Amino acid sequence: MAGIRSNVAWAAMAKQSVKGTPVTTYLARTPLASDDKINPRKEFAQFAETDSSRDAPNSEVMGLGADGSLAFGVRDSFFHTIAEMALGQQTHSGSTNFTHTATGADVLSYWTLAQMLGDTLWEQGNDMIVNELNVTVEAGGFMTASLSFMGRSITRLTSAPTVPTQAADALYTFNDAAVSIGGSASALVRSFNLTLTNNLQLQQTDDAIPYDVYVGQREVSIGFDMLFHDLNQYNLFHTGSTSGTTQSATTSVTDLNFLFTKGANNSIEFDFDAINYEEFPVGPNTGGDPIVVPVRARARRNATSGLVKIVTKNQVAT
Repeated sequence: MAGIRSNVAWAAMAKQSVKGTPVTTYLARTPLASDDKINPRKEFAQFAETDSSRDAPNSEVMGLGADGSLAFGVRDSFFHTIAEMALGQQTHSGSTNFTHTATGADVLSYWTLAQMLGDTLWEQGNDMIVNELNVTVEAGGFMTASLSFMGRSITRLTSAPTVPTQAADALYTFNDAAVSIGGSASALVRSFNLTLTNNLQLQQTDDAIPYDVYVGQREVSIGFDMLFHDLNQYNLFHTGSTSGTTQSATTSVTDLNFLFTKGANNSIEFDFDAINYEEFPVGPNTGGDPIVVPVRARARRNATSGLVKIVTKNQVAT
């Protein structure tokens, strides 16, 4: 008997209107790029008490739910859905060619998540919320994204759900990038990493199935590797201005934009109106290699677009 093929898998996403009511009108489907998946969550406990036996007490189920993560190559045909899942709200404009602008919301939507493995195992995660979005790409490589989730329950389906055609448009790479720092274009950056965290917690009350998923404080951190060719950004980190020389307690604030473009009507943009550098480690290299600085920064609050604005252009209406 042949085993189940592990490289046949996908995930699909559907937005719920309310907690407790899964939906099956899926917005997007993507192949997966890792061994991750959403799994049933079971928490067990043992009650210790005096006994005549040395054997450990029996385990009992105390909590249920679903958690896990999914990773995939980034395509613009569905990335606007990913951005909305992580940030919470999105506006759509255009006809034929559409622009989707995702920004941070105080309330995150629930999502139904379908997944398949080997054309044998089909599962449906219910009341799922994104805990973390991570996007990463570096020179000479493909852009990948991963989502981690928490949810209230997961159901094993007995047959394949109806899902959209699997995304197959071109993957994004760092060759598609145009980087702007402080309002000026820069060709010195060679990677990009975004980590958005919603700090979720499961709320357990009077049932093994959690009552809800609590959404905590949103945090956004950014990392990029930069060729060290001039002192401007180092000065900004060190002194609070691009021309200073004296260490200062002034917070170094600048804007940052990563635009990945496949054409006039196909792009993904990560726009940070304000960031502050937290790490700008410049050091020598005994081998004489060019200096590459692993810059680390944190997004700052902004009244209009929040910590980050993600704009996706494609040919998908919603």
